[in-house]
Amino acid sequence: MRTISLRLLWLTLITYTLVACSTRAANVLHDGGATDSTVDLPGADQKVIVEADAALDDGQTPLPDSTFDQAIADDAGCLPVADDYKQSLNRKVDVLFVVDTGGSMLDERPRVLATAPVFAAAAKKHGLDFQIGFVAISPDPQKPTAPLGVLLGTPSYLDSSVADLKTEMDTRLKLAPSSGQEVGLDAIAAAFSAALTGTINPSSCSACAAPNVCISGGCRGANFGFRRSDASLEVLVFSDEDDGSTTSAAQAVSLLKGLVDPAKGTHVRVHAVVPLTCGTATPKWTSVLTQTGGSASDLCAADYTPAVTTLADRLFGLRDQFFLTRTPSNKHSVIVTVNGSVAGSAFYDAVSNSVTFATAPADGDVVRIRYKICGP
Repeated sequence: MRTISLRLLWLTLITYTLVACSTRAANVLHDGGATDSTVDLPGADQKVIVEADAALDDGQTPLPDSTFDQAIADDAGCLPVADDYKQSLNRKVDVLFVVDTGGSMLDERPRVLATAPVFAAAAKKHGLDFQIGFVAISPDPQKPTAPLGVLLGTPSYLDSSVADLKTEMDTRLKLAPSSGQEVGLDAIAAAFSAALTGTINPSSCSACAAPNVCISGGCRGANFGFRRSDASLEVLVFSDEDDGSTTSAAQAVSLLKGLVDPAKGTHVRVHAVVPLTCGTATPKWTSVLTQTGGSASDLCAADYTPAVTTLADRLFGLRDQFFLTRTPSNKHSVIVTVNGSVAGSAFYDAVSNSVTFATAPADGDVVRIRYKICGP
C-alpha cells in the first residue's frame, strides 16, 4: 500500500512538472486593458522566423510549434517563451510633449504649432483613452525658481473630454519657455518624479503651496494623475540641438522603462523631431530613440505634416510594434504569428527588443511572439 502511494506521489510530481513546463498552457494576452484575459491558443499553429533588422521573407517555410519546442528542448539550459498580445483600440496611452520654442527655433516654430491639429485629429479619430501633457525643454527664464518638468497649462493635462483639443494643444505649445540650455531628459525625469506625481499630504491642503495642487482634499504634486500605470507612454520631443541634461541616455531609458510593463501590454517609446539633414547632430536623443524603439523626423523639413500624421496614427491607432517581456538569447530564435498563421512583413529589433509590423495587425488579432531564453 505504501509502495503504491509513493508511486502515485511520484506520478503526481512528474505530471505537475510537465504541465508547469509545458508551452501548451494557457497564455496571458497582453491587451493593455485593466485586466489581462487568458486563452488557450492552438499548439500546432504555424510560425516563421523573424530575421533581425530585416523584413520577413514570405517565402520561408513555417515551423510547426512541436519542431520549435523540440529544438529548444534539445538546446541544454534553454526554455521556450511565448508572449501573446491582443490587438485592441480599447487601450490607454499617455503622451508627453517635450517642447523647445526658444529663439533658435524661431523659423521652426510655425511648423511645430501646425502639428497641434494633426495630433488632435488622430487622438479623436481613433477613440482610445488618452491623456496629453506638455513640458518645456528648458527652465523658464522668467521663473528661475520654478521646478523643471511641471506640466504646462490648466488643466495640467488633456483627455478625450476636452471639446476643442486642437486649441488647447496649440495654447500649451505656445506656453513652453526656453532659457537656451536644452535639458529635455532632465525635464522628463522631473515630470515623472515622486515630487511632481505623488501625494504630499493625503488629508490636508492647508500648506499646499504651488506648484502643488489640492485634489480630493489632499495636497498632490503638480503632475498628479497624468501618468497611469495601466497606460502605454509615448514621449515626443521637438528640438534643434542635442540634449544637455545631467541625466544620461541610459538613465533616462531605465527610468522610462520602469514606468511600463510589457507583460501587461504597456510600452514606452520616445520620438523626436530633430535635425537630420541640417544643423546640429543629436546623438543623445538618437540613443534614447533607438533603445525605446521610437522614431525620428527631420526638423529641417519644410512641412512636418506628412511625418507627424504617420507618427500620430502610430501613437493613437492600432499598435504596429510589440515589445517582448524577456530578452531572447538568440535573435534568430524569434518566431511570430498572427492568429496562428504566418506573420506578414515584420522585423525584430534587438536594441529595443521589439517586433514591428509594416502593417499593424487588425483589431482583435492575437500576435504571438516565441523565442528562447538560455541560462539562469
